[in-house]
Parts: sequence; C-alpha cells; structure tokens
Amino acid sequence: CGQGSTDDKLSPTVVASLGGIPVEGVGAGLWHTVCISKDGDVYAFGGNQFGQLGIGEDQAM
Repeated sequence: CGQGSTDDKLSPTVVASLGGIPVEGVGAGLWHTVCISKDGDVYAFGGNQFGQLGIGEDQAM
C-alpha cells in the first residue's frame, strides 16, 4: 500500500507519492507506515485493520 497496490513489500521501497516532500521521520508497524514531513504534515499508509491509520475505517490505503 502507499504504492497503489496491496502487494507486500519485503524490503524498503520508495513511495513515489511522497516525491518532493521532505520527510523528517518515519515510524513503522507490522503492516503500516507513518511519515512526518519537515512541515509537520503526517502521511499514513498500509494496513488499517485496527484503525491505525487514523482514518476511522478498516480499509488499507
């Protein structure tokens, strides 16, 4: 997820949709990732089966 696909990635992968955004920090869970930009914007993607993406749904993004 975050790549327009629900296929698992088993190694670090560039997230093209974050291109040009200066990412300052990254946190990862088992099935999701959260990034914070230097401007303080938060980006979350991946599995959301327990609502961990903060979007109030149980759907992957």
